[in-house]
Amino acid sequence: MDSEMTVNQTIEILLKNKKLTQQEFGIQLGVTKQTINNWVTGVVQIPTKHIITILNLYPELNARWLLTGAGEMGEIEKSTIEESKNALKLQAKNELLLKQLQEKELLIAELYKQIGRLEAEL
Repeated sequence: MDSEMTVNQTIEILLKNKKLTQQEFGIQLGVTKQTINNWVTGVVQIPTKHIITILNLYPELNARWLLTGAGEMGEIEKSTIEESKNALKLQAKNELLLKQLQEKELLIAELYKQIGRLEAEL
């Protein structure tokens, strides 16, 4: 496929190709059928950790295809799969760090408010 697709769309194609129900796929990933349905319909984005799990469950799967719909669904070089997995792991770490940074910024803002109140009391 040459056209760009979302990972939600490629998951739907993967399920059809592997002849899996949403229930069966959910069991493999440790999520509910409703979660899979939400992914396929695009209600929610698929978390990076589940994309990594899918690539581990199906090592023949082309990670580039899974993420963008570009290229062929399967049979790519193992080094490309490993590079894709590493990139996804880095993305997950970056997302975690960003979340932690935002939490710290909120905490700092709250502490500044408390300092302001204490200084006003002096």
